[in-house]
Amino acid sequence: MVSLSYVPEDMDRIKDLITSRAELIVRENLGDHNILSMVNYALQGGKRLRGILLVMSGLALNGELEKLLDPAVALELGHSASLIHDDIVDSSDYRRGKIAFWRKYGLGLAVITPHLMIALALDILSKYGLRVVRKGIRSWRKAALGQLMDALIARGEETDVSYEGLVALKTGSVFEAACYIGSYLASNDVRLANSLGRYGLYLGIAYQVLDDFAGFSSGNEDSGSMVLFRKIAGERDVVKNMLRRYLNLAISALDPLNNPRPFTDLARIILSRFMEKTGLNDSLLK
Repeated sequence: MVSLSYVPEDMDRIKDLITSRAELIVRENLGDHNILSMVNYALQGGKRLRGILLVMSGLALNGELEKLLDPAVALELGHSASLIHDDIVDSSDYRRGKIAFWRKYGLGLAVITPHLMIALALDILSKYGLRVVRKGIRSWRKAALGQLMDALIARGEETDVSYEGLVALKTGSVFEAACYIGSYLASNDVRLANSLGRYGLYLGIAYQVLDDFAGFSSGNEDSGSMVLFRKIAGERDVVKNMLRRYLNLAISALDPLNNPRPFTDLARIILSRFMEKTGLNDSLLK
């Protein structure tokens, strides 16, 4: 078993392991050098946050690292695939510090390649049983629904979704799946996995609130969630209270655990790192 103290260095170590494993899986399953090059390009960069959440959730419950890495890769494949389509929708020229996939390879390949990546992700998850693959499918369905609503709102269409409902779909759903799958594979306890899935959901909402606040502070409004956020974020206290509420909900979801410390530390590190990177004042979390 890997020894973890839940400090940022642990996250970096897990990130490197996920990246190395992803390269191996892609090479073993997508032999053509052109396709291999495109998928590796799509996976390059990024925080590997969803995969890290899955692995560290499992390790916190004494799960085996080798059993957790492949599902983590699956979530990262799905997430990276969604980013290719997001950049087409948003006409974004850059992603993760490099030229966006659709700008580099063209629209045709940018439409097709994510389907291959998601199919590979589902194939990986299917090896862990029906419960796990269903969780993956449902999380991607929710995330896709959230992205669709986001795009509609960004173009001025009316929808019934609230800001918090939208970010629960487009971001919270995959965070939820990460924590659920990691904890379920480690414990085989559905009730515990459901609780930790709720922890992931609320953590994902808090993360997206910070992301949108960073965009709001810089005057950026290129997404539907930002449009809705702008309507409710007239005062700093509104954002602070929303963050507190979802962090408290995340912590409350840890009640079934004898030792919730690894998960509270993980949430703190994830949010603090994001705030440091974006220049947000950490008083938002206090």
